[in-house]
Amino acid sequence: MEYIKHIPFGIDDPYIKLPGVELSGDLYENEPLTVSFKVKMSGAGERAWIKWETEEKNGKELAQFQYVDDCWAFWTCELPKFKAGDKLRYRIFAGQGPNSALNSEWFEIVCKKWKKTDVNLIKMSRKNECQTLTDLEKEYDLRLTIDVEEGEKFFGLGEHYESFYLEEGDRYCAVYNQYKVQKRRGYAPVPILYSDKGFGIFIDTHFRTKFSLSEHKLIIEVQTLGVPLSEDNCKFGIWENTETAEIIKNFYSIVKPTLPPDWVWGPWLSANEWNNQKKIEKVIENSLKYDLPGKVVVIEAWSDEETFYIFNGAEYIPTKGEEHLALKDINFRDPWPDPVAMMNKLKEAGMKLVLWQIPVLRHDSKISEQHKNDIGYADSKNYVVKNEKDEPYRIQKGTWFDHSRVIDFFNPEASEWWKSKRKYLIEELGISGFKTDGGEHISGRYNHVYDGESVSSARNAYPEKYFKAAKEVAGEDGILFSRSGYTRTPANSLFWVGDEDSTWEALKSNITAGLNVSVSGNPFWGWDIAGFSGDLPSVDLYKNALEIALFTPIFQFHSERPGDPIPSAERSPWNIAAVYSDDSVIKFYRNIVSLRMCLIPYIAEQAAKTVADGIPLTYPAAIKNPDIKETLAYYFGENFLVFPFEKHSSVPAGWLKFYESQEFETVIYIKKDAVIPISLPENDDIFSPHWNYDKNALLITCNEKEAEKLLNTVSLDKIEKTGFVSGEEVVSKSINWKKLSD
Repeated sequence: MEYIKHIPFGIDDPYIKLPGVELSGDLYENEPLTVSFKVKMSGAGERAWIKWETEEKNGKELAQFQYVDDCWAFWTCELPKFKAGDKLRYRIFAGQGPNSALNSEWFEIVCKKWKKTDVNLIKMSRKNECQTLTDLEKEYDLRLTIDVEEGEKFFGLGEHYESFYLEEGDRYCAVYNQYKVQKRRGYAPVPILYSDKGFGIFIDTHFRTKFSLSEHKLIIEVQTLGVPLSEDNCKFGIWENTETAEIIKNFYSIVKPTLPPDWVWGPWLSANEWNNQKKIEKVIENSLKYDLPGKVVVIEAWSDEETFYIFNGAEYIPTKGEEHLALKDINFRDPWPDPVAMMNKLKEAGMKLVLWQIPVLRHDSKISEQHKNDIGYADSKNYVVKNEKDEPYRIQKGTWFDHSRVIDFFNPEASEWWKSKRKYLIEELGISGFKTDGGEHISGRYNHVYDGESVSSARNAYPEKYFKAAKEVAGEDGILFSRSGYTRTPANSLFWVGDEDSTWEALKSNITAGLNVSVSGNPFWGWDIAGFSGDLPSVDLYKNALEIALFTPIFQFHSERPGDPIPSAERSPWNIAAVYSDDSVIKFYRNIVSLRMCLIPYIAEQAAKTVADGIPLTYPAAIKNPDIKETLAYYFGENFLVFPFEKHSSVPAGWLKFYESQEFETVIYIKKDAVIPISLPENDDIFSPHWNYDKNALLITCNEKEAEKLLNTVSLDKIEKTGFVSGEEVVSKSINWKKLSD
């Protein structure tokens, strides 16, 4: 039984400390160090102390009792000051006295100090100071202090939810699973920072970084958590006196986001309660019945919840851990009696299927023989992340999938093994990709991945490795849809900013996060329309969220509650309409998704430019046009300007009003003299149901006479009709369509 509990650095969480068992921080020269620990109580009169030693001296310090919680007594002990280079060993004792005391293992830590570094290490004209943390043998953390110009505004850092322009305070770039109300915490941070003064800085590292902003100073720390710095694991990119658009373009060339297939721009349908084939077939039926175009169905609750590669209810002969199943090896049973037939129905409806994934070997008290075989094989081959004792690392207690093992995608053989288990889903069943959830599961400097790399750096690198493996399974035409991320994950995955409640505040937070990732190299993002958690969204919230989602890269509704909740929690239009007895929801949704289908050729065209030219698909308007003060306004490609929450006081020069919400503050403008590729329904009504997205028309935002010159600048291949704007009315309601031959 464990008697003394002390974990020097806890789980190295930037936000949460393990109560009563951690050090007060690292050991710095001439600074005291407080050791916190807890002792299992065995009776009255106990005391505790610490014996410590370095190469030059040793000592004993009495601990001070703090409080009792349950059967644990909590203590703190302050150690004396040491000098840089001292290798400190300390041991905790507790009991009635020296003769009866029990002791902990020895703990070791090296004393370090900050020293000023050669200014040529990081070259910039702006006044700065660079320091590194050293134990006199190696260098560890790096601290860069930069002067801030008067009134300078900063933005970037990947996913965060509280604002676009950064407010004063601290922010960490550490891949982090913050369930709802994320504020400054993000699943997909990126250490790229921009300012409105032509300045940009990128820290190309997988180590945790900290950005501290005040009125006059910007302090950036690279926190290696005990791993020595080197030229290979930490590099800087710096831009000065450069246009913001150029810095973003340069950064996109580093990230290299991948262009997905065109079908991803269509509507996505998802709900966690869709846990059987009958429900999915009902989704297809309702989509067709109400004539609501959809292109992607996502199923989360499809698997056995152990292997995450076998359908729930399936019967099969378990294989050895190193072997994999094929479609012919599986007899499907309820709740998924015939996935092949289900796939055929989806194909007939023009829909793609995406299945949920998680990179863990789940822990449970009772597991199937197949899962037992897989775990045994993975352990024997070192295919899982390891702890300091070289045993399988387990996910922290009290967190998502706690006590489960984590696949080590840094190990090439582990990646191949994981991929082999899932190939039949792509190659035989014909699904179109994976919803690659998770990726934020590892922490703690003493844990390690393949080749001994510390989780200190592997934590941020993990999503990149995970998605690389999953994309290799999905193939060139398949896609990933992911929540976690870091600098280079857009090379393999689309992204959603999750998880959020169904509230107006959360809606604004999601758009904020989406714009933050878009300038940070992650262009193809979406969110769960009107939120995925809590009470159903109101009809007003649902409708306004649909209007805004119409002009974001990924259009998806999704809901959290699993099983068979009563009433249903799904955010489908037919369920919202049923719960609120409001059939207008279905008509409203139909209009929105029909227009979305019409716009797919435009979105695909602009997405290709994003990848080729480094221009975010959703480009925050305030950094491109100083006259626009609404910080959450954004360009959707080159030719649409979206004001999601505030109607602009006047129509911006050079723009026409394209769409104006009748009930809310949302308004969308379209650029004058633009040529917009469209997939037009046969009846020429862009709000009419339309399941095809082939380009067959051009919308030209000027009158017919002025359009002749523009038509000479574009390809007319496959174009059947052209549409012109008549007058200054709302464009979406005043298009005059003509056959090209006319």
